[in-house]
Amino acid sequence: EVFQLGESSSEPFALVSAHDDGFIVAGDAYFDNEDGNTPPRIPYLLKINDEGDRQWVRYYPLEGGTERNYTYGLEKMNDRGYVLVGNHRRASIRTNPLPSAIRINNNGVIRWRMQIPPIDPEYSSLHNYDSFYSVVVDDDNAILAVGAYAELGVDPDDPINMDFLNINAILVIIEPDGAENQYILAWPEERFLKVLPGDSITFEVEPVNYSEDVLSYEWMLDNNVIVHNDSAKKQTMTFEDLGDYVVKFTLYEYESIAAEIEWQVSVVEMYIESYSPDSLDLVIKRNTGVPFSVSVTSVNEDPVEYEWSYTNRIGDVEIIGEDDSVYVQFEQAGAHRVACAARQGEGYDEVIWDVDVRSIIWSWWPVDLEMIVPLDTTIRFDVQLFNIDPDSLEIAWMVDGEEVETEMMLEVIFDQRGEHSVAVNVVDGVDADSLEWLLDVGGDAVDNGEFTVPGEFTLNGIYPNPFNAEVTVSYTLPREMQIDLSVFDLNGRRVQSLIGGFVGGGVHSVRFNGNDFPSGVYIFRLSGGGDTQMMKGFLLK
Repeated sequence: EVFQLGESSSEPFALVSAHDDGFIVAGDAYFDNEDGNTPPRIPYLLKINDEGDRQWVRYYPLEGGTERNYTYGLEKMNDRGYVLVGNHRRASIRTNPLPSAIRINNNGVIRWRMQIPPIDPEYSSLHNYDSFYSVVVDDDNAILAVGAYAELGVDPDDPINMDFLNINAILVIIEPDGAENQYILAWPEERFLKVLPGDSITFEVEPVNYSEDVLSYEWMLDNNVIVHNDSAKKQTMTFEDLGDYVVKFTLYEYESIAAEIEWQVSVVEMYIESYSPDSLDLVIKRNTGVPFSVSVTSVNEDPVEYEWSYTNRIGDVEIIGEDDSVYVQFEQAGAHRVACAARQGEGYDEVIWDVDVRSIIWSWWPVDLEMIVPLDTTIRFDVQLFNIDPDSLEIAWMVDGEEVETEMMLEVIFDQRGEHSVAVNVVDGVDADSLEWLLDVGGDAVDNGEFTVPGEFTLNGIYPNPFNAEVTVSYTLPREMQIDLSVFDLNGRRVQSLIGGFVGGGVHSVRFNGNDFPSGVYIFRLSGGGDTQMMKGFLLK
């Protein structure tokens, strides 16, 4: 089949299969210029069906002035549509061309175009030549374009004749569009909804950057068409019966699908209508208290049963409340979780908060911050930090308000009765963190027997997790004991022994370097005194 494009001639450069049927051809078309100068060369897309018949052709000129383009690359986008790459220059052949990309929807309507600025702005417009020659699209709809930058030598007396002095490859990644559908605004923004029987929801869409005279709208409920016309941007639906439903909106442009959006609606007897904090991913500082609450809506007045649970940084779970609200004080850094389950008869709903507690101090010894100790007791105070680089840390210890030491560990002999305090302050750049122990020395509650500093056998944590090559493993021992701390793969094979032998009571840490091991999940196991604790670590390279 022969197609006449432009006014004088055209050159096709690329061909891909279309998203529906047929093929898409990309190239440049020449248009006659009345002043006799070089004719404009305009990018185009040509859609042909499986029989080779032309269905449509679209041209993509810039506004104002003549122009020359060379289209070299064409690729399909994952969410319908196409991307063209090549180069573009305005006015005449002597103007510096720049790499260009044009994003086009399934019906050939342009969505955006961009040009990459000159790589070396010190050269004039006559001294470099840039272009994209090929393009690919990844699974996330990111565009990867490759081309060349050529430095030119120009004869001032004959500027049309140029010599290529230096040619270098260029590689540009254009990030994905970002939103689920960048050309449709939709409400409700939440795609998973819960309602009570008899409740109504108003769904609304607003197309962006479309030509309204070629659009039509279709609404469906569980594959049944509710409406299909050119004005139905809004639909109110009432859900009478219990169950799960799918509401689907389809935007048609030139009678072809341009975009689709779905909402999943669950009709239930009860659900958590609102909760606080309204963000389910919290980032807070250590020693911050957070109030949590939920509000339940229901079709009946039966009492609601609540169960709040708290998961600490090492995975221990604790039930912390049975009302519609709780208050949680986060005293340790790391990843924590707070969950609320609400039950009413056969109805059930839950909400989960992931809480990232930030701190400079990771763990400390003694674990208890308030103690009663015998007279003439020596206690070693110790802190383990997230960042172990001493060049960026400032540490100050204070006993009863007086600064005494600037190291990671402090030993204090308590030879005077009464109330005493030990505090540590750590500064890492502009961030600061502190701890304070309160001690009652020689108090009446002290047993005459041997005094043991409070603490439990605990594998405190792995930081960071996931980790790339190197990770810190922190653990606490209540007394001196023989331990084994080793790393195993998922097949149960020991890949490295970190500690084996007697270790004193207190908080300790050791480093594991995974440079010689493949990416994957590893088990860190601490054994000693008849106890064993394990924790998963994720090595990502």
